[in-house]
Amino acid sequence: MRVAVLVGVIATLSLTAGDADASVVIDITQTGSDVVATYSGSLDLSALAHDFTWSQTRGEISGDPLHFYSFDSAESGNYYGYLGEMTFASSGLIDTTTSSTTDASAIAGDNFGFHDHSDTMAGYGYVYVPEAYANGSQIDGSVTFAGATLASLGLNAGIFSDVASWGSGSTFDSISVNVSIAAVPLPASFPLALAGLGALGALRRSRRKARAERG
Repeated sequence: MRVAVLVGVIATLSLTAGDADASVVIDITQTGSDVVATYSGSLDLSALAHDFTWSQTRGEISGDPLHFYSFDSAESGNYYGYLGEMTFASSGLIDTTTSSTTDASAIAGDNFGFHDHSDTMAGYGYVYVPEAYANGSQIDGSVTFAGATLASLGLNAGIFSDVASWGSGSTFDSISVNVSIAAVPLPASFPLALAGLGALGALRRSRRKARAERG
C-alpha cells in the first residue's frame, strides 16, 4: 500500500514539474555575419482562445511593436493564432534607438511566433503555433537573418525570462529569449602553437639551469 502511494506521489510530482517547465525558449545568436534564432519547447495555451487560422511565409523580428514570426506555408502549412490577455516584458531586450522590422532570409521548422498587440488591444497579444496544435506538443525551428547583427536588429545580449506570458497557476506559460554573440573559434593550429611556445620556454629554462650548474 505504501509503495502504491509513493508511486502515485512521484507520478503527480512528475506531471506538475512537466507543466511548470512548459515553455518555449528562443535563442538568438550573432554568428559571423548572420543572426540565427532557434526556438524549442512546448506550450500550454489553455488560457488563450483560438482566434484564426492562416497561411503565409514570413520570418520577422521587431521591437516596435514586439513580435517574432517564423511561418513557412510551403514547409509547415497553416498556423493558428491564439488571442488572450498577455504580459510582455521586453525591458533590456530591445534597443529602442536601433530597433526596426527585419525580414528573415531563411525559415525552417514549425510555425511559431508571438505578437504584442497592446497598441490596439490593451493587455492583449497573440501566440502562433502549428495548425491543430495540442497543448504540450514539441515546437522546434529556426530563422536566419543574413547580413544582420544584434545591433541592426535592435537587440541587446542577455537572458530575458517570460518576455511574453499568459495564464495563471496551472495555466501559466511563457516565451523566453536568450541573446548572445557566438564565441570566435580558435584556429586549429593555435593549440599547437601554444604547445610549441611552452616547449621552447622549457628548453630555454633547461639551458639556463645547465649553464648555471657549469659556471
